[in-house]
This record gives sequence, structure tokens and C-alpha cells, in this order.
Amino acid sequence: FPSHDRTGQILINGVDVADIDLDDLRKHIIYVPQHPILFNRTLWENINYGLEGVTQEDVYKLLRETGLTDLEAVYREKMDKPVGKLGSNLSGGQRQVFWLLRCMLRPSSVIILDEPTSALDEKSRRNVENIIKWMSRSRTLIVITHDRELLQHMNRMIYFDKGQIVQDVILNNGRPTKTKT
Repeated sequence: FPSHDRTGQILINGVDVADIDLDDLRKHIIYVPQHPILFNRTLWENINYGLEGVTQEDVYKLLRETGLTDLEAVYREKMDKPVGKLGSNLSGGQRQVFWLLRCMLRPSSVIILDEPTSALDEKSRRNVENIIKWMSRSRTLIVITHDRELLQHMNRMIYFDKGQIVQDVILNNGRPTKTKT
């Protein structure tokens, strides 16, 4: 078999992740899957799960700050109702926004988003873009996507092919300004 020995480091603020306590590392990184699911509990129980000191008003405030006032009414109506098995009583866009809200409510410095706009209607897509734009002001976002329209919110794009970096581009408003490789 061919050797797949890979060398290199992953650094956070200049510190190798191998030298960081795993529990501490988990506090600073959150992953949002491509197909987010929820527990069959109320929307509020899902939002509040594992978070301390968060109120429903904090959620509504975030929705207003990110320009999602239309979702504020939906979330107010559904906050104390069960979301259904795997979140089936919410649309795909509402589930995705739910996960992004949890990212904003948690003091994580790195957020990994896996195909955040996949299979969303246009309105939900815009909502997710608003949140991404808002979060990128104060957090490091790693967005795994095939959606080229998201590039306007990114400052760097790394292309992979078969696990190898083939291009590393610095962006300005989604346009290439400099190629690193």
C-alpha cells in the first residue's frame, strides 16, 4: 500500500493543537453539519442545551441584529413547542439558522460550517448569508462549500483536489487579489 504519511501542524494563535487540552479546544471550536438535526424537544430546550446564562430575549436580539426579524416572529411562535423528530417541524432554513444562532450564543472563536446553504430556498439562503456576514466580523469561519456566491463574504479561498491544496487565494469582496500557491 502507498504511504499516506502526512506531516504538518494545525496552529491556533501560534499554538499547535496537539499542545492544547482537548476540552479547552472543544470550547473554542464549533462545527455545524451540512444537515443539522435537533432533539425532539422544544425549540428553546434545543437552543439552550449546554449554554449557560442565555435567555430567549438574547435569541430574539440576535435575530434582530442579523436582520432576521421575519424569523423572530416564527421563533417566538415555536419557541415553547416541540420541534419534532430531528427538527422535522422546522424548515431546513430554520434548522440551519438555529445552529448558527447557537454558534453566536456560544463564545467559540472558530466556527466550521459544512455546506451551510445546501438545499435551502433563496430566502433561507439570504438569512444564512446575513448570519455568516455578521459572525465573520468577530470569529474565524471555515466554510466548506461549493456555493461560489458565499465568496463575497470570505477573505480567503483554499481549493482542494483529492485532499491536496491546489490553490490558495486572498479575496477582496469575493474577488481574487493575490494567489498564495
